[in-house]
Amino acid sequence: MADRDPDDRSERDSWADGDGSDWDDGEDAWRDDPSSDGGRPEPTGAPDGATGGTLTLKGLVSTTAISAGVLLLGVVVGMIGLILSMSVLTAGFGMRFGADQNTTVLIVLQLVLLQGIGFGVASMAYLRYRDLGFDYLRARTPTLNDVKWVVGIFVASFAILIVGSQILSMLGLSGEGHSIADTASGNPDILLALIPLSFLLIGPGEELLFRGVIQNAFVDRVGVRGGIAASSAFFVLIHLPNYSGLEGLPTLSVLFAISVTWGYAYERTDSLFVPAMAHGAYNALQFGLLYITLKYAPEAPSMLLW
Repeated sequence: MADRDPDDRSERDSWADGDGSDWDDGEDAWRDDPSSDGGRPEPTGAPDGATGGTLTLKGLVSTTAISAGVLLLGVVVGMIGLILSMSVLTAGFGMRFGADQNTTVLIVLQLVLLQGIGFGVASMAYLRYRDLGFDYLRARTPTLNDVKWVVGIFVASFAILIVGSQILSMLGLSGEGHSIADTASGNPDILLALIPLSFLLIGPGEELLFRGVIQNAFVDRVGVRGGIAASSAFFVLIHLPNYSGLEGLPTLSVLFAISVTWGYAYERTDSLFVPAMAHGAYNALQFGLLYITLKYAPEAPSMLLW
């Protein structure tokens, strides 16, 4: 990826100026060079900002189905790993897992096996399926500019959260809290383990799958705007169970907007590091705020955990 200039892309991409025709210029020859783009297909009449073939309903349905399959694979791998791990711990060490038993161990196992192993295996399986290189994910060495983007997108994400909370309150729409808030209410110390895991597993694991795989897949097919929207829709979908299903749609609408900022940052910087760390910082701050609330002001509402 050393030959790709994020600033060059950001100034002329279709979501910035509405015209993707400049991609055919000689100075952007890397766009037509699969080796510099992780093996993406050459542009052959796709919408502005896309790098794949001509957009068709069949192609869109196929991309959606494949993305859903990759996501399902990650969940299945994670669940199988979780069941096996719990069985080993129960049989070998006598550990029991229930409402109030070994909750911290169970949550850590879920994160390691789903976001860490499950999503990782699914992402690598997709690359193997499409015969793509690791560079396709744009997981390059971060730069100082990337760090600045992390800070900016983290602040923007939290601003969207606060503004979104206020709008829902004004509209009389109740926001559903994350299921972890209920779990941690009886044992706030769980949240202390989740803070470092936000940077090590939650942010990197989820962004690897939703941005590195799903967003890239849709950008190849429908362009940058469509790719960001599609990956954010999948991101919201996987979080439905954490927010009481359809009852949490008002909350998830704000989460969708936050996810869009992470997808935007990914396209502007060409670096998976940026959304992964911004996502991790966003979660870590919320876990920290919830810990302080539950520990020192348990009667106060924990409105910021989304």
